[in-house]
Amino acid sequence: MLTRARAGACVTALALAAIAWGTLTPAAGGNPNPPAWCLRCGDVSGIDFGLNVLLFIPVGIGLRLSGASFPRVLLVSTAVTLAVEIIQWQAAIGRVASFSDLTANVLGAAVGMALAERGGELVLARSAAARTLARGTLVGWFMIQLLTAWEFVPSLTQSAYWAQIAADLGHFERFSGHVLMATIADVPITNGRMKNNELVGRLFKGDARVAASVIPGAPTRAVAPIVSVFDGEQREIMLLGQEGEDLVFRLRTHATDARFRTPTISLFGVFPPIGHGAVEGGRDTLLVSGWRKGWRLTVSASSRKSSRSRSAMLLPSYGWALVLPFEHTWTAMSGRFTAAWMALLLFPAGYWGARGLSSAPGVPEAGEAPVAGLRVMTLVGFALLVLVAGLVGLPLILGLTPAGWWQWGGALAGIASGLAVGFLSWLAGRSRSHRIPA
Repeated sequence: MLTRARAGACVTALALAAIAWGTLTPAAGGNPNPPAWCLRCGDVSGIDFGLNVLLFIPVGIGLRLSGASFPRVLLVSTAVTLAVEIIQWQAAIGRVASFSDLTANVLGAAVGMALAERGGELVLARSAAARTLARGTLVGWFMIQLLTAWEFVPSLTQSAYWAQIAADLGHFERFSGHVLMATIADVPITNGRMKNNELVGRLFKGDARVAASVIPGAPTRAVAPIVSVFDGEQREIMLLGQEGEDLVFRLRTHATDARFRTPTISLFGVFPPIGHGAVEGGRDTLLVSGWRKGWRLTVSASSRKSSRSRSAMLLPSYGWALVLPFEHTWTAMSGRFTAAWMALLLFPAGYWGARGLSSAPGVPEAGEAPVAGLRVMTLVGFALLVLVAGLVGLPLILGLTPAGWWQWGGALAGIASGLAVGFLSWLAGRSRSHRIPA
């Protein structure tokens, strides 16, 4: 028979196995020598912190189900983290060992223990508590829309700037082609400290572009900067480069400051594949460029034979692009990712809204149906108001077009599926209560 303690032991064992696989297997890239005491290690440490919290939540759940006390949960999660960090520090597996991992892992275990203790109350919330959770979810979704828009705003540091032309930057691959000329706002730039910081300012204001005339080299395995700008603290400000056969462009935003993904746009198949070497002379010369205008990122490439470009709008509904554990450059899957993001965020609103149909325990059921109908209409009205504010009002205020089918479809599907699951859960609870003898 599967007891609570045995279930907890199974969850703990599976969680520890997942942690070992996710943290002790070799990883490409990464900073091999970070300071062990750092809290924000790496360009996407905000994502890493969140993933570490999620990774240790099952540990806290499993240990608590097994009967472990709160101090023991913290002790075990700390011991596991220290063991992982020591192995990462000693073994050259491309993993970063840092104090931030310890903080995130212990926090995740504590959250897991709290969920093991109180998670059932959230899942089975009813009446006024469930309705409050539903409204809170809708407000939280709108706040995420606002926060995403803020994260997409350009963020220019106040510092001296250094231009890098096909430089060897250590943590990047080096561009193997030849850069004939590089410009910002049509003004030529060279390696070294920039004499005119206003050029970078114009790039961030949207009235200039970065461009380079290059003879392509071989495809790369990672990002190889062609033209980049860094500040005095070695923070990336702008990058136009090659990744594989693609041209990539990105500009620093508040998301970069928060250690989330910097919005990046790619133009696919710009550089010749393996086996198509550069031909001597100017026939292979490419003019590559990137710029931002308002909320639109654009990258372009032209040669003697062709010219093409690609753009992407940075919408408030694209919060998923900031927290993905892998780089994303706005492919055809972006619409589906957006729909899934909307549905995931709004599913709890529908679920708790349906759970909130019931009255408080002890209230007579006479006349409950009309009250339940009123509650449904109230929730639907509030949900539509919030959705219109987030998908129509906010984009219009920001100078964008209102949300399209992917956003609306995902949002409504999330609420509808939540309502269905919550309603079935509510009906199941009512049927069980009717079978209990008075």
